[in-house]
Amino acid sequence: MLPLELDNETGILAYIGHRIQSCLPKELFDQLLDIQVDSLPPGPDDVLPIFNGESGDLINAMPTPYALRLPRSKLQKLLTTGIEIHYSKRIREIESNRNSATATFEDGSKETANLIIGADGARSMVRQVLLGPQKAALQMSPLLASTCLAKLPVESARLLAEKHPRLNLTIHPARTILWICVHAKYNDTKPGDGVYTFIMSWVSDRDPKELQGAAILSDMKERATQFAHPFKQIVLSIPDDTVCSHNRLSYWPTEPWDNRNGTVTLAGDAAHPMTFHRGQGLNNAIDDAAQLVQQLQGLTDRTSHQEITAAINRYDEEVQQRGREAVESSLENSLMLHDWDRIMQAAILTRGMQKDAVH
Repeated sequence: MLPLELDNETGILAYIGHRIQSCLPKELFDQLLDIQVDSLPPGPDDVLPIFNGESGDLINAMPTPYALRLPRSKLQKLLTTGIEIHYSKRIREIESNRNSATATFEDGSKETANLIIGADGARSMVRQVLLGPQKAALQMSPLLASTCLAKLPVESARLLAEKHPRLNLTIHPARTILWICVHAKYNDTKPGDGVYTFIMSWVSDRDPKELQGAAILSDMKERATQFAHPFKQIVLSIPDDTVCSHNRLSYWPTEPWDNRNGTVTLAGDAAHPMTFHRGQGLNNAIDDAAQLVQQLQGLTDRTSHQEITAAINRYDEEVQQRGREAVESSLENSLMLHDWDRIMQAAILTRGMQKDAVH
């Protein structure tokens, strides 16, 4: 079993499980160790330390045995090996008949296939086509988040490494969470040249558009002043010219979609976009891929479309149930982590980042 975490260039997702191995040819799976964000080999004693942001005390060292951390760009390159991809395509509409579906793109081009899989992200146009804009719309959580990638001064990098060589989660009773992890740091990386991911989230009803440009980092540093050593010092040392992003966290409680007689379905964030604090997004996306492969294995050009439809119906039923439970669990966990009175009930503390069971 390989716990696997995906660095989102400005964020973090996580996967705990073994199904990624069933989705990849052996020659690609064997390369996962080579594309980590750092040079640390995975081991049985790997943990995610969780700290009290007010006191600096360790709350929990959550086991993550044999954890891999992978940058999105390198993983994407690996996963697309040997696959022809056409970029800058945006779905406008999908027409289906009994046996196939035709996608029309905004540039006027069309593609017809026995099955169209909408894996086009949280703001999926395929989801909108299947459900309509209103039913497919993302819902807004009460949480805002600011993120950035940054190099740190040598002393700050040292302080961070003393807490954990890779990552840590710090939770402040004032309903603010700070996540810091390595984005790129190898054996030959000089002190102060490593790159780190920072995510800070909190409860707020403010319009996210109120924070833009340099004001985002200024706000992060202001919030960091309430944190204990060394987390306060580390955030305050982020270079002032660092580019940050800021937005409200969103989600979509998965509901059944019309698969157009088994010719169109959804996968990944298109099927179950969720808040990130439990790292269940990548987990479920890989489960989707494994489940789809499982259902389609053995089908050939001679397979009747009735059999294909039955396979897609089975896939949809499993994904929709699992996806909704994951979305709801992730949202509840995110809210608990920002509520000190309920924090010890949060799933990341009681169950870690392991996959939720689906009954």
